[in-house]
Amino acid sequence: MDRKEFINSVKEGALKGYADYRILPSLTIAQAILESSWGSSQLSVRARNLFGIKAFSNWRGDKITLPTTEWYGDKKQVINSDFRAYDSFNESIEDHSKLLSSVRYTPVRECSNYKEACRKIYECGYATDPAYPEKLVRIIEENKLYDFDNSEVLPEVSVATKEDKTLKFQRLCNSLGIRDYEGKALAEDNKLGPRTRSCIGKMLVLKEGSKGEAVRFVQEIVKAVPVDGSFGPITKKCVMEYQRAKNIEVDGIVGTQTWTTIVTT
Repeated sequence: MDRKEFINSVKEGALKGYADYRILPSLTIAQAILESSWGSSQLSVRARNLFGIKAFSNWRGDKITLPTTEWYGDKKQVINSDFRAYDSFNESIEDHSKLLSSVRYTPVRECSNYKEACRKIYECGYATDPAYPEKLVRIIEENKLYDFDNSEVLPEVSVATKEDKTLKFQRLCNSLGIRDYEGKALAEDNKLGPRTRSCIGKMLVLKEGSKGEAVRFVQEIVKAVPVDGSFGPITKKCVMEYQRAKNIEVDGIVGTQTWTTIVTT
């Protein structure tokens, strides 16, 4: 298919990604173009994988092994990697949207313009190529993909897709493998019921030196800047200010009491 046909084949999935998770369509389409070479790469032809998503140990679907280029600092190296295999491009786009719905990619979903989104997705670790943001921006501008971000449909879906704290907490628990009192993954239904509440006491205690998705989640709540997933002095100060405002023990540590307050109030 030609370039226009390729864009048309993925645009509906990209718009759905915005409707479901608030991922800018221009970013999704540009990544599909870059990662799949307009749908002509071996990975996209043989495995319908448009985004180069790898199959790690937690992947339960089909996979394919192919050579890929990785950057280590300023050097690139070709290695063999396992990649996820799909039945269709739509399945690939849906999986990409789910991947970007994780807490790790929260900064990407918060972007309101394509240049910022292209930078953030690289900073969140999606790709190792240092030129990745510039390549995405160039693709968007050369093909006027930013028009999809200005579509009349976007204001209509943005209200319905606004994430709140409960939904983000459920996604965090599932991402970390934290299960409810029956050992089941949480339904991401945005409802603070008994199953979601049962996971609060299973969260890791966070303090200075902690890193990861849970730290990023807390940083958003306590308004720490930057939201980088690293629990440093600034995050500790913001946690203490939050604890003080909520009239709970002020120790700068996110334990069960602070987690409970964060999730339920």
